Amino acid sequence: MNDYLLEEARSRFGTSVLYPYQRLVAGTILDACRGTEDHARNLVAVLPTGGGKSLCFQLPAAILDAPTLIVYPLLSLISDQERRMREAGLTVAVFRAGQTGAEREAIVQKCRQQELDAVLASPEVLDSSFGRTAVQRCGFGLAVVDEAHCVIEWGQSFRESYLNLGEHLESVPVVVAFTATASETTLAGLNEILFLGHRAHRIVAHPDRPELRYTVIPVSSVLRSLERGFQTASVCPQPDYARVHKPGDAFQLPAIVFCRTRSETERIARHLCSHTGIKDVRYYHAGLPVSQRAATEQWFFDAESAVLCATCAYGMGVDKKNVRTVIHTRPPATIEAYVQEAGRAGRDKQAASAVLFVPVRSCKRTSADQDDARLQGLIHGNSCRRESILKAFGASSEGCAGCDVCAGYPQTEAECAAEIRALERVYGNKMAVKIALGDSMRYPELACLPGFGSLSDWTTVHVSEAFSAHV
Repeated sequence: MNDYLLEEARSRFGTSVLYPYQRLVAGTILDACRGTEDHARNLVAVLPTGGGKSLCFQLPAAILDAPTLIVYPLLSLISDQERRMREAGLTVAVFRAGQTGAEREAIVQKCRQQELDAVLASPEVLDSSFGRTAVQRCGFGLAVVDEAHCVIEWGQSFRESYLNLGEHLESVPVVVAFTATASETTLAGLNEILFLGHRAHRIVAHPDRPELRYTVIPVSSVLRSLERGFQTASVCPQPDYARVHKPGDAFQLPAIVFCRTRSETERIARHLCSHTGIKDVRYYHAGLPVSQRAATEQWFFDAESAVLCATCAYGMGVDKKNVRTVIHTRPPATIEAYVQEAGRAGRDKQAASAVLFVPVRSCKRTSADQDDARLQGLIHGNSCRRESILKAFGASSEGCAGCDVCAGYPQTEAECAAEIRALERVYGNKMAVKIALGDSMRYPELACLPGFGSLSDWTTVHVSEAFSAHV
């Protein structure tokens, strides 16, 4: 079986080597699809980003006679995977919103005649009146739910169609969920929602990404911290495995700056263009036209020295191998989201940096929420960052390949934060900004006050941002 799998992978996908987990997962899927009732029919595969996850289900889709249904969370991801599968020689169709009845019926008939290897769809299309009957009529032998953590994270908030996905896939003989990030809570949720109360067989790879170096930096001004890192940023010809990013270091390119809001991506992209030497900077979010998003994706994929400011809309399914730095302007909502997005770096298995900015005002914040508590442990704990991440996913560390705690880096913005809090408390926001800047030509009457000029090497924009963050 192993030789057969490798030969199929080589001939169809140009892959000369299969990782052990790729062999295990692809082989398990094929056994389930071809086997007896003794084989597991429900499977969850948790594989770290950069581990060749897509090949684990694309290879069985190419081999099996019956077509495979693959559910993706994003239209951009569907388009990207459709292109990649066609390039590999697979026959692929897509159920899209807005298709005519004749177009959809043509796909159904091709499935029934086993003329297609795979059909791609979103959960919303499958949750329509057409989708509910199409799954049964197409005769799928395998259903794959990629980025399956979205079933839990999005289904219970703004993508309710995910909550009905298990019922729509009940007629498919084998259902497999793939994700790079899944805690025990997420896995239990998948059993209930996707597998309708049945416990799925699990294949869980160790979640460590040894090529990633983790750094958490308390910041008073995000813009100032980004400027300092990008003003001397460069492409590193040979990634340095001994290097752990510390405050003030130059960022290595290409880089992704993850922002929490659409407006922040645009604001930061424009600021970096005008305040650093980097001109290859663009922004990306779900509010942009489809054509612009596609053009930006291709631009960044081809770029060697670019910076992309993006929301989480860019995070999933990105296959750019050589991203050297991922920066978060603030912590995401969950540790799963952080690991997913930080994992965009170093997919070529070369050393890369994951840098997390934390507003100094939140340094003492805690929460009873389990997900948030695990993230807070990563951010504010005094132990190894890698160990905190692995512990959150029920794994143990065999040693740190690089993080700021183990490297002994100081939390350099603490004194600035204390100064800002003291000035704001005594003088109020507007007056405190003037005192901290210390412009004796404009405000000579303030020169005698304590704290005058304490942030004189900062710009007005940076100081104003810092004081606003502390209000």
